[in-house]
Amino acid sequence: MSNPFTSTHVKTQYIHSELITACRTQFPDVHNNPSDIGGIAFVPLHGVNALCLFGSLKEVDYHEATQSLAGIQSYSYVVVRSSGGAVQTWLSLAEILAGRVDNVLVDELCMSSCANYIFPIGRKKYVSSASLTVWHGGPTVENTSPRISPRSGGVSGPQKPILQNFAQRTENLYRWLGINSEILNITSGLSLSDDAKNFIEEYNFPYKVAISGYAIPPRVLARCFGFTGMRGMFHLGNLDKIYKLGRSKSNDLNIIVLPASYDAKVCRDISH
Repeated sequence: MSNPFTSTHVKTQYIHSELITACRTQFPDVHNNPSDIGGIAFVPLHGVNALCLFGSLKEVDYHEATQSLAGIQSYSYVVVRSSGGAVQTWLSLAEILAGRVDNVLVDELCMSSCANYIFPIGRKKYVSSASLTVWHGGPTVENTSPRISPRSGGVSGPQKPILQNFAQRTENLYRWLGINSEILNITSGLSLSDDAKNFIEEYNFPYKVAISGYAIPPRVLARCFGFTGMRGMFHLGNLDKIYKLGRSKSNDLNIIVLPASYDAKVCRDISH
């Protein structure tokens, strides 16, 4: 008699492989570079209702896209491969898709707005082998309002109302999802622990590098920030492997695991 868990696992892996191939076929340029111009595509495959969000979405008309997406009741999969970008587009898509996505599948990279907005909305979250999900901050009420967080200075100028609108919408989305938006504050500073700093300086000597973001482990995402459904999330676990995986994708991709401000006490404080 076959092992049902193994059979289910093999079937899931097969579906994931087929979906990733189908999405890469739709956006061949993004297959080589997750920052290239991409877009949105529907991929009906083996009875699976799937949506590809690939590459930069800066040329996507988010009004038109959200109207189109709103017409479909649910999605079995949203497959992502992107370094992020335009907050308005990614946030608007997440607002429309929230509550209607069974699985989010990361192919190679989901970073910045992709990690902030699309990764959290899947009931189950899959990160395929040798792939990275990376945070480096995002708009929250705390980091856009000097009244609430005087040290941040808030925001000013003509962008202020836009950013504060993003912040409030982000907070509303995270509250609905049950996720702590402190993940966006704690990853904004791009701070380095002494161990991380020493490792990176030794690895890159004699060159200095700018940190791109944080590939936070699933146990921390769950315990500290309320993420769920991450049994299928690939994560190498330690700084050495994560950093080298990032550099294998791009010499400009300098990923570490946790910000210096993270520790067990911080985790307890922000998870309530």
